[in-house]
Amino acid sequence: MKTFARTKDRNDLYLDDTGQIAMCEGYDFYAQEIESAILTVQGEIQLDVTLGIPYFTTIFDSRRYLSQWSSAVRNRIANIPFRTVMQSFETEFRGASLIYSATILCGEEGTVVSVSNSINAQLVIPDGQGGIIQMESLTDANGNFYLPVQKVAGVQHYRMLTVFSDPTYGDSTQVSSQTYIKDQNGDFVPVNQ
Repeated sequence: MKTFARTKDRNDLYLDDTGQIAMCEGYDFYAQEIESAILTVQGEIQLDVTLGIPYFTTIFDSRRYLSQWSSAVRNRIANIPFRTVMQSFETEFRGASLIYSATILCGEEGTVVSVSNSINAQLVIPDGQGGIIQMESLTDANGNFYLPVQKVAGVQHYRMLTVFSDPTYGDSTQVSSQTYIKDQNGDFVPVNQ
């Protein structure tokens, strides 16, 4: 099998030494397709929003559902449109990074492909003043995300971001119109408007 080659850092097409769009096949083809399947966020493919890995309801959640993420990756790899047999799949968190490695038997010829990567599982948001806000500090006990929207009289205001996981349509989000602040205990409380 053969497909367009993509850069590893930006997933972009590039030109080969002859000025043509670079192609890949064999081991590189399989490794690229597997990496692409693992890194595709559920809902990002507009023609089939059910494809992809549900990152927002697994490892980006404050409770980090690693087993559900691993299961979604295994299922996605099993459904790649060429023969795959997962030989090994290992995951671990190192701080905010999810490290994974997999060995997969691919294609009818049985090419053994090894892939590994590190995913920053800590969502960060610019604070508007050149710094960042860590996502863990923006979740409540129920796993709701709060997005910083503005500062009023020096107090940061937030809006709740709800993530809906739908087996047919994938993850989708909704931002509330209600504004919240953090109280002295660090809990998010609604602001009377």
